Amino acid sequence: GPGGGGASDVASSGMASSGMAASGVMRRAYAERGRGERLGMNEGALRAVKIAAIVMAVLIVLGTTTLFVMMAKRGVGSSTEAAAPSTPLPAQVAAILDEPPGTRIAGIAVVADRLAVQLTGGGADRVVLVDPKTGQVAGRIALAR
Repeated sequence: GPGGGGASDVASSGMASSGMAASGVMRRAYAERGRGERLGMNEGALRAVKIAAIVMAVLIVLGTTTLFVMMAKRGVGSSTEAAAPSTPLPAQVAAILDEPPGTRIAGIAVVADRLAVQLTGGGADRVVLVDPKTGQVAGRIALAR
C-alpha cells in the first residue's frame, strides 16, 4: 500500500533525477567541445582538411575554366577552316567523269582545294577527287567490298 511504497518511491525518484542531471551534464560538456573534438580530430588536422578542401575547389574551378577556353579556341578554329577553304572555289565546275553505265553520284564534299565525288553503282563504290579549277580528275579512291 501507500505506507510501504513510500521509501521505494523516494529512491526511484532520486535515481531518476540523478540520471537526468547526469544526462544534462553530458549534453553541456558535449556542446562545449569543438566540432573537431567531437569527430576525434585535433585542431591541426581539422585545419589541414579545410585547406585541402579549399585547394581542391580552386583546382576544380581552374580546370573547368581551362576546359571551356580550350573548347572555345578549337571550336572557333575548326569551324572557320571547314567553312572557308584556303582558296575560293569557282562558282561553276565543269567536269566529265568517264564512269561505267549505272554510276550515280551519292555525295559531294569539299576537301582542301578538291571536290570529293562519291560514286555508287557501275562497280565498286568509289570516290573521285576533282580539281575544281581545271575540271580534271586529280585522284581516285576505290572502296573495296
